[in-house]
Amino acid sequence: MKLSEQQWRFLRDLSSLIHWVDAAGWKVTGGELKRTDYQQTEYMRTGRSKTMHSNHIISLAIDFQGLWFEDGSLFNPDIQGHIERLKPMAEFWRSLNPQNSCGYLWTPQWDFLHFERRPQP
Repeated sequence: MKLSEQQWRFLRDLSSLIHWVDAAGWKVTGGELKRTDYQQTEYMRTGRSKTMHSNHIISLAIDFQGLWFEDGSLFNPDIQGHIERLKPMAEFWRSLNPQNSCGYLWTPQWDFLHFERRPQP
């Protein structure tokens, strides 16, 4: 499957995820969708990433910002107790397509604001 088709399907699923977030009464802010090789190299150098094979480079990943709102009030998913609230969102994302993955469900290291699609050949 062409990369452009995979990117389109990723964005279509991302739209569904944003609608799910809205229906849950949350609001999120956008983050990184596209990274250059230079940015990824810098992230590796500074420890923000552990791989040069990031799906951000091919526009198949997004990181939401750390600002989450529910009923007009800010909540911080980093705070213990709030992290578990994001599990249904992660499960919904995975239910949209078997190629979808998210950092919330990764072990032992997780990145709960990261949503991606694994590329297909």
